[in-house]
Amino acid sequence: MAQTIDQGGFFGALVATWPNDPLTSAASVAGFTEKMKFLVAEYAGLTPAKLLAEQALTFEKFHGSRLLFNHINGTPQRIGTYGVTLTPETRYALGESYWKEFQEHYTKGNRSLFPNTDFTIEPTTPNGIPLWGTGDSAAGIEHAGQVVNVYLLMLRELAKVKDQFGRAQEAAQRHGRQYDDMGALTSVIVRKDQKEAEKAFYQLFEKTGVELLKHKLNVSIQRKTQWRTKPR
Repeated sequence: MAQTIDQGGFFGALVATWPNDPLTSAASVAGFTEKMKFLVAEYAGLTPAKLLAEQALTFEKFHGSRLLFNHINGTPQRIGTYGVTLTPETRYALGESYWKEFQEHYTKGNRSLFPNTDFTIEPTTPNGIPLWGTGDSAAGIEHAGQVVNVYLLMLRELAKVKDQFGRAQEAAQRHGRQYDDMGALTSVIVRKDQKEAEKAFYQLFEKTGVELLKHKLNVSIQRKTQWRTKPR
């Protein structure tokens, strides 16, 4: 898939390959590509900032300036497996301090600790590894304005997209920053014409079936609300 993305001339791809480690997954296939960038999902605080900086510098040493990080504040289900329990407020504070520390370590480079060995991996991205991320709530948007270089959102109605982009830009300006770019996550069905594309779209629902859709939605709601059915 990475070779297809690379040879097809695409900018890059998100790597969020859990349960496989995303950074390890990206590094394992980067050598088969030449241009594509790897947007690696990373939870703030799970990897020590200095260690992540060393990993980023090593990635660039072998593969060039093709690493990006998708900054994830952390879902309770994921970070909880590491024994990390944070409120949204403390999670945002952690994210801000974590990425600041990471960029400081990255821009210093990684110097050899062996005696009489003057060797350092120098950073190849002058302003630090770009962070891509999102924020939907008021606090999330404010946090994105503090740390994110490329702001992302889920594609919705045009009015909502314009409003959220506008609020995100205002948040960045309040912190003396501006985004390098902004983008929206969407799905695309490619067919010869619109009629065939619409047919393929509705067939997805027909093949999936109502009962499976209901089940998946219910699982998602329970996961996000931490709701559990109590035994009678």
